[in-house]
Amino acid sequence: MDCWDIFDICQAFVQRGIRRFFSFSHIWIVCFLVFSAYSNLYHFCWRELISHDETMMHSPGTGGAANLNLVVGLCLLVISALLKVIWLGAWVQTLVITRFCDRKWRPPRTSKNIMQVEPSNWKDARESDKGSWIPYEQDRRPRRCEVLGGCNLRISDRVYHCMRLGRCLPVYDHYCDFIKAAVYLRTIKAYLFVLVFLPLDALFSIAVAIYALARFPLIRFAPFGISVIAAVLVVVSGVTFFTWDKFWLLACKNCVYHENRVDPEWHLVFKYDHNGQTRLHIQTFNGKHPWDLGIWENLHQVLGRHWWQWLFFWWQPERVSRYGHYADRDLPYADWVTRYRTEFLMAPLINVAVDAPGAPLSHGRASPHRQQQQVNRREQQRSSAVSRGNDITLHSSDVRRIQRSSGSFAGHAEGSAPPPPTHTRRRRLELSGSQQ
Repeated sequence: MDCWDIFDICQAFVQRGIRRFFSFSHIWIVCFLVFSAYSNLYHFCWRELISHDETMMHSPGTGGAANLNLVVGLCLLVISALLKVIWLGAWVQTLVITRFCDRKWRPPRTSKNIMQVEPSNWKDARESDKGSWIPYEQDRRPRRCEVLGGCNLRISDRVYHCMRLGRCLPVYDHYCDFIKAAVYLRTIKAYLFVLVFLPLDALFSIAVAIYALARFPLIRFAPFGISVIAAVLVVVSGVTFFTWDKFWLLACKNCVYHENRVDPEWHLVFKYDHNGQTRLHIQTFNGKHPWDLGIWENLHQVLGRHWWQWLFFWWQPERVSRYGHYADRDLPYADWVTRYRTEFLMAPLINVAVDAPGAPLSHGRASPHRQQQQVNRREQQRSSAVSRGNDITLHSSDVRRIQRSSGSFAGHAEGSAPPPPTHTRRRRLELSGSQQ
C-alpha cells in the first residue's frame, strides 16, 4: 500500500462522513429555523428593538433613537419573516407532493407524432428508402422503463424511474437528500424557490446575528448568536454541496440529471404513413437537447408563462397541467426537431418537382415523361401569352382610331359641317370621268 492508496482511503472516508452528516440535513434545517426565528425575530427584533424602544419613547431625550430602533426592528422582522415563509412554504409543498401526490400516476398511452425512444429500440429497426423505422402499435408507446426492478411500464417523453420512491415520474431529475423530496415536474419550481431563498435567509440571519452581537453585550445574546451562525453555516454548506448548479440546468437549460451527458445522444421517432401503413421513423441526434427552447422560453416553461406567476411558488407552470395533452407531443420540442419532421414529411413532394428546361437536375427523381409534359405546358403558356399581347396591341390601335374619329366629330358639331369622306369623293370623280 503506497501513499496514493492511503490518500484514496482517507478521501473516501471523508466523503462518506460528509454524506452521513448531510443525511440529517433536514434536522439542521429545522434547527436553523427554530433558533433563527427565536433569537433573531423574537429576542432581538421584537424584544430589544421594538417592544423595548416603545417604553423608551416616553422617556425624555430618547425619542429619536427609539424611533430609529423601531424602524430598524420592523424592517429586519419583515424581511426575515418573508424569507422564511417563502422557503418554508416551498419546502412543505415539495414534501407533500412527494409523499402524497402522483402515487398512482401512469404515463399517457396516446401516441404522438414525435416521441422519445431508448437505444434498445434500434434492435427492432428495419430499413427502407426513407431510413430506419420500427413498427407502430396502436395506443402503445415505443419506450419502456428498463430499470432493473423498475415498474416495467410503457413510458412517455422525459419519464424516468425514481429508485427511492419506486415509481416513474415525469421530468424526473433526482431525489434530494438535503430536503428529503423528489425533484420532478410538479416540484421543480418549489425546489428552485428553496434553492434560492434558503441561502438568502441564511446569509441575512448571519448579518442580523453579527449586528446583534456587535450592539449588545455578549452575555445577553452570545448563546443565540452562536447557535444561529452554526445552523446557517450548515445550511449554506449543504445547499452548496448538493445543488450549486441545479438552477442553471433545471431553469435555464431545461435539462434534468438523466439528460445531462458529456456527449449527449437522443433517439426520437416520427410517425408517418407509408402506403396506408403507419410507421415510426427512428433517428439519432447528437449534441443538441431536444427540449432546450432557449433561456427565456425555458424560464417560462419552468416558472410560468407570465412574469407575475414567477413570484408565487405554488403557482404551477403550464407544462404541469398540459403534460401529455399537447397536440402532437408530450412537451414542446425545440424548433430544429419540428423542422426535421417537416422536411422529412415534405421530402416525397420535393423529389417529384421538375426542373426548368436546360437547367441541371436538382433532385434527380422526376421521370423524363413528366419533364416533357412540363416543357410542353410551358410552351403552350408562352404562345398563349404572345397571342394575348397581339390582341391587346390591335385593340389599342382601334381605341386610338375611335378617339380620333370622335374628336373630329365633336369639332364639326360646334360649327361647320363635317367634310365628306375621302372614299366617297373618289368614287364621284371616277364616275364623272367614266361618263365623259
